[in-house]
Amino acid sequence: MQILYNNSEYVQKLVSIAKKEKTVYGWGAIGAPASYGNNKSRYKVPNAPDDSFIFDCSGFAYKALPLGWYGDHNRVYGGADPARYPELYNCNDILSMCSAVSDDFSKILPGEVLYMSGHVGLYIGNGKAVECTSAWKGGCLFSEVQNCNIDTGLQYKRTWLKHGRLPFVSYSEPTPAPTPDNGEIKEELTDLSEKLLKIEDEIGDVTAQLDQVRGHIDDILKTL
Repeated sequence: MQILYNNSEYVQKLVSIAKKEKTVYGWGAIGAPASYGNNKSRYKVPNAPDDSFIFDCSGFAYKALPLGWYGDHNRVYGGADPARYPELYNCNDILSMCSAVSDDFSKILPGEVLYMSGHVGLYIGNGKAVECTSAWKGGCLFSEVQNCNIDTGLQYKRTWLKHGRLPFVSYSEPTPAPTPDNGEIKEELTDLSEKLLKIEDEIGDVTAQLDQVRGHIDDILKTL
């Protein structure tokens, strides 16, 4: 498959859907508008609001957007076209298409797919995932990736089995902060020392002026 997004872009797009759109879980759906045709009965969600979109976990995490979904209530799949990437649409084992598959979560990157038996989500960074699920309140929501050992404060939490890099996403490693050398550290400390000396001089001047004012006040009091 060709690269369609970088990992930051892909995370932002899925997060935006989860935050802005009304969503419902329906097995086999890739963002189908609940109001279109027989979609409610097709995906067995008779109580889905008319202004909602229906996804299942894989439809949300790695199918809808690369298949062209753009949230069109007047298209059967919300604008997605299963024929665009049939190998992706028909994929029930996304890890077989991923690279860098691992059960070590210490170096996971935002935009990687998360896997557990019967379910997938997307890692968005800082110990958090976005997923579409039938559990909890249902639909698209944010959850804590407990494998990362980061307390996110989120209500919903999962422990995943593996993660991997999606074939249509490019991934960039976080850029480490540069480590200053001894010369830079010495220069910064010297500059700080000079600033402190200047502040001490200014404080000394103010103190001397206050002492003069006190002296004048004492002289006036002696004459009263």
